[in-house]
Amino acid sequence: MKIEKYDFNENLNKTAICIVTAQRPKYFEQVLQSVEGQIGDRDVFVFIDFPESKFSPSIQQKNIDLSKKYLPENQTTLIVQQSNAGCGKSMVKAREWVFDHLLYGRAFIMEDDLVLSTGYFDLCENLMNWTDKNYSNVGMTQGWGEQGVKRLAEPFDVYACYDHFWSYLINRNCWIQLKPFFTQFMEMFMRNIPTYAHRNHQAIMQWKHNIIQQMTPNKQNFLNQGSPGGFPDNDEMGQRKSIMQTSGQDSVNLLGLYYTNQVRVAPVKGRSSPIGEYGIHFNPQVFARKGFDKWKMFQHPDDSTNKEFKAVSLKD
Repeated sequence: MKIEKYDFNENLNKTAICIVTAQRPKYFEQVLQSVEGQIGDRDVFVFIDFPESKFSPSIQQKNIDLSKKYLPENQTTLIVQQSNAGCGKSMVKAREWVFDHLLYGRAFIMEDDLVLSTGYFDLCENLMNWTDKNYSNVGMTQGWGEQGVKRLAEPFDVYACYDHFWSYLINRNCWIQLKPFFTQFMEMFMRNIPTYAHRNHQAIMQWKHNIIQQMTPNKQNFLNQGSPGGFPDNDEMGQRKSIMQTSGQDSVNLLGLYYTNQVRVAPVKGRSSPIGEYGIHFNPQVFARKGFDKWKMFQHPDDSTNKEFKAVSLKD
C-alpha cells in the first residue's frame, strides 16, 4: 500500500511542473539538464509513456533513471504508463492530474523536446503575476515564441501568442474553463482507439468547425466591444486559422481559449530552443524548413527577477 500525503489547500498556492516523455531519452536528458537548476520549490510530475515491450525493452527504464538523476527526489513523482497512451492523451491527463486530483493553482505543461533558458520558470511565473494584475483575460504564459527572429523587440515585450504550446504555464481558472472542451474531445474521439495517433482527424475538424460557426456572432460582438481590461489582441482570423490547422489536443487548447475569450502571452524574444528534430510532427526536413536547426535561444540576465513587461501587438 502506498500512502500519498498532500495538503490540497496549500497546493492551491503552488505551481506544479508536468513533463511528458516517451521514446526519446536523448532529448529528454537535454530537457532535464535545462530544468535541473531552476525547479525551486515547485513539485515535479513526470508522465512516462511508451511501456516496455520486445521492441523497446529499456526506453521507459532509461527515462525513469534520467528522472532520478536530474530531479529532486523529495519533490518528484513519476507516473509510469502501463499501456501506450500517446502524447496528446498524456498532455490532457497531466492537467487532470495536477488540477482536478491535486488542486494545484498553476502548472507548467512540458514535453521532452524543448530546452529551456536559465530562469524560464521564474520568467513565466512573473509574467503571469504581471498579467493577473493588469489584465482580465490571460490564462496562459510561456517563454517560447517564434516571433523574435522576425522583428525587433525589447527583451520584455510580450504578445498574444498562437503558435506552439511548448512549455506553457496555465492557471487553474483557465483549465476549469477549458476542461469542458477536453471532456468532449476525450469522450467523442479518444475512446476505444488504440493510441492517440488513431484519432479521427476529419471528425475532429468538423467538430471544431461546428463550434466556431455556432459561436462566431457572440465572438464578433465581443471583439467589436473589446474586452474590459483585456490583453490587447484583435487577431480573430489568426486564432481561427490556428484552430483549424490540426486535429491534436493543442488545437483544442486554441479552441477553448478562443471560445472563452482568453489569451496566451509570450515574450516576442523566445526563451527556449527546440531540439525535437525527430518526432510525431517533425523530421529533419520540416525542422529545417521552420528554421529550428539554426535557432538561437535568447536569454536575459534579468529573466528570473524582472517583474514588468510591455504588451505589444504584432499587427502594428
